Amino acid sequence: MIAPAQSLVIVGSGLAAWTLVREFRKLDAQTPITLITRDNGDFYSKPMLSNALSSGKTAAQLVSATSAAMAHQLGVTVMAKTDVTAIDPVACSVTTALGPVTYSRLVLALGADPVVTFRHKRASDFRHIETSWRGSGGHHSGVDFAFI
Repeated sequence: MIAPAQSLVIVGSGLAAWTLVREFRKLDAQTPITLITRDNGDFYSKPMLSNALSSGKTAAQLVSATSAAMAHQLGVTVMAKTDVTAIDPVACSVTTALGPVTYSRLVLALGADPVVTFRHKRASDFRHIETSWRGSGGHHSGVDFAFI
């Protein structure tokens, strides 16, 4: 699957990802959005998981909207049960088992199950990450990244 040249790709489907989609749609109803998630992408509040256990609720009872309903409501393509296996910031693409997905903007909304790629604690430590992601010498390639 190849997304259009001007597109937003979000990896993750938690509260941060769906909130980003909702807020982005308030500003821009046209830009294609692709949400890639290793689970089914249904919308639920993860903080409610602990309350659900103590109150005897099932996982299905936590879902306030299915990914299909959210996708329809917000005009989003959801790639459910899909792992991202690689990110190529130079080519502006993510690799999945279903093929590459290109983007103009990428957001990693990995939530409670992050992939740790670095171990730094200060903002000044992230210079090498920006340099490697934005191309040799740290020149801005026009690609934006956000970690949530």
